[in-house]
Amino acid sequence: VNAVYRRCQADLAHRLIDSAPQGAPARELFRHWWWGLCNFAREEPEASCFLEMHHHELYLEPESFAERDRIRQVAGQLILGAQASGEVRHAPPDILGFLVTGAYVGILKAVGERGEVLTDETIALAEECVWKMLEA
Repeated sequence: VNAVYRRCQADLAHRLIDSAPQGAPARELFRHWWWGLCNFAREEPEASCFLEMHHHELYLEPESFAERDRIRQVAGQLILGAQASGEVRHAPPDILGFLVTGAYVGILKAVGERGEVLTDETIALAEECVWKMLEA
């Protein structure tokens, strides 16, 4: 389980962090992260479900959380930078990050429960709504 978790988190980290446009404005970086999350869910649905719908703290080794923590750290730094530039509202970065994650998981659950496919239109609509929540 630890190896699977680490592989899934590494794949997600690569999509979100390693391929991010360097020096881009906050709105563009948010778009990259949002579409990275959603495309991960579409392309790797089992991995996405495994990461987002389970409570792993009870059985995973501490080193298994390294990539998850890296994603959270980079997201926090991006939020702080966007707050400093006036693009994102002032609130604790971890709270804003958890709100984004909650919206993402909520979309996945809603689409899954209705037996639908996560479409580009749904992703774009949700992205715009979540950005409005973050925007200063």
